[in-house]
Amino acid sequence: MGEALLTVKSLRAWYSNEKMILSDFSFALAEHEVAGLIGLNGAGKTTFLKVLSGLLPTFRSEGICFCGFPVDFRERDFKLCRYTVFAEDNSFSYFTFREYLAYVCAAYGKAVPDVSELIQGFHFEEYTDTLLRELSTGNRKKAFLITAFALKPRLLLLDEPVNGLDFQSMELCCFPPTSWRASR
Repeated sequence: MGEALLTVKSLRAWYSNEKMILSDFSFALAEHEVAGLIGLNGAGKTTFLKVLSGLLPTFRSEGICFCGFPVDFRERDFKLCRYTVFAEDNSFSYFTFREYLAYVCAAYGKAVPDVSELIQGFHFEEYTDTLLRELSTGNRKKAFLITAFALKPRLLLLDEPVNGLDFQSMELCCFPPTSWRASR
């Protein structure tokens, strides 16, 4: 275990005053560490990812740090260090995978990388020019995962990463080749 990449102290998150979802949740993640959140439906796993992704403003914490510094989830610098793949994502439904990848890379200020190895690894060759809305749940998940691995963010957040995937893709998602991982 190395220096902490992300630390969260005593996080509380809610959707309404009457419905506290997370209470006194603390978490630490080291650089290059992989962690999984396991819990019942409604336990707050996706809520935690929404907080980290800057999508849920109703939270409080005693401290959240990224690389040892306090972080604002909505700041551009932090946004460029993380990428989130949510379990239920119907955004960009009128984009093809290639259009989506180009859009995301432009948003992150990166050139579109060669993703042929990722496409082959996920057996996604025949779907690269299909609208995301026309893809099955598993193939839409593959499009988002290929994009995530292509970006190589320092912090990759995956909500139910293997939901809808075939066995080969599950294995690849959980144990990606070193070349797919962030370089830092």
